[in-house]
Amino acid sequence: HEGNFWFVSSRQGVMKIVEDRFFDVSKKAGMDAMVVNSTCCFDGKIYIGTDTGLRILDRITYKEISNDLTKKLDGVRIRCITKDGDDNLWFSTYNGDIGVLKYSKEGEISTIDDKDGLLSNWVRSTRVLSDGRIAVAASGGLNIISDDRVVETYDSSDGIKNTEILTICEGPSGELYLGSDGDGIYVADPVHSKSVTRLSLDDGLESDVILRIKRDHVDPELFWIITSNSIAWMRDEKITTLQHFPYSNNFDLYFTENGMVWILSSNGIYVLQRAELLADRENMDYTLFDTACGLPSVATANSYS
Repeated sequence: HEGNFWFVSSRQGVMKIVEDRFFDVSKKAGMDAMVVNSTCCFDGKIYIGTDTGLRILDRITYKEISNDLTKKLDGVRIRCITKDGDDNLWFSTYNGDIGVLKYSKEGEISTIDDKDGLLSNWVRSTRVLSDGRIAVAASGGLNIISDDRVVETYDSSDGIKNTEILTICEGPSGELYLGSDGDGIYVADPVHSKSVTRLSLDDGLESDVILRIKRDHVDPELFWIITSNSIAWMRDEKITTLQHFPYSNNFDLYFTENGMVWILSSNGIYVLQRAELLADRENMDYTLFDTACGLPSVATANSYS
């Protein structure tokens, strides 16, 4: 009655075939297997950042598109693709050559690298701030870009001991929460002062490796933190680590309008109510999408989708 197919055999037992819950975009497009670090849907196209360049697919036909942008980024490792409020795309490259690449809605290509004041050409991610400026996480610390120029820099001289920044999140007053690769969270305040403070294990973190910090989509004073071994939430810079989430090796989380949270993990995708996550009760009510459900592969660590 559910439309499944059942097969019985005198030698192999019983087999059930069900409809796949997932659509394999790579398979539909005829692409070879590859590591995908970032995706961005824009203007009827899917932009796919890989270790060996950029792939662009038409969202209707899934046919691959080649243009000046794909040629420019051929062979370049792309870590993050971000769309700003003016419909420009920002590409974080990680090959020591290009730095940050901006692709305007008119199709113009420009780059900002270490010759322009960028701390490093090894860029992990970019984040669009509320005032339209671009925050850049590079090997060496944090840069802020305005009008295509580097206008601010935060590095070791400002108290950032571990300058490998994995994630950037903006607070309600313009403060920036910077998740580091081993030294907790740095809090920079580019609006009121250039001071940098730090949150660490002593403040409630279970790990000082911070993979992701995200502002809650309902409560602007609440932040979600994914470390290398836990999920936590933060309010007024007080951190509470969840004790009953069923898995520890998580990468990212996303919110939906109906109050659900999708958590990308190394063993699949957990989906549960936001209220369920906040309650942190034993035996959380969740759904796990994994390979048994037809998921063709798991999420890439440190990826941006």
